Amino acid sequence: HKMSADDDDLKIEKYQDFLEFDWNHEDWKQYLEGLYPVPRGRQLMKFRKKWYKRHVDADFDETWEPPDENEPQGDGGSAPSGGGDYYYGSGPSASSSSSGAASASGGGGGAGA
Repeated sequence: HKMSADDDDLKIEKYQDFLEFDWNHEDWKQYLEGLYPVPRGRQLMKFRKKWYKRHVDADFDETWEPPDENEPQGDGGSAPSGGGDYYYGSGPSASSSSSGAASASGGGGGAGA
């Protein structure tokens, strides 16, 4: 499906525009002042995206995040400790057994022919 890649490019472009938006905008400031408690961090991003979609760019997809941005915060913290060890344990044994099977079947095929 060719659309998906172009679609992502478009989203990246729109996201760039969103990031470069001048957040000293009066309407945004008033909206932000009306929020209590004032959102911070990821929470603030959510509100910004919603507001941006409503007031600036109706086509902006506020649920989309660029692939590299949410990795450091999301799985970066948990992967090395939990996921990393587990992967190490299962990795070598699985790969060695599969390569063994592959060479055996390859040899058998050769002999048959």
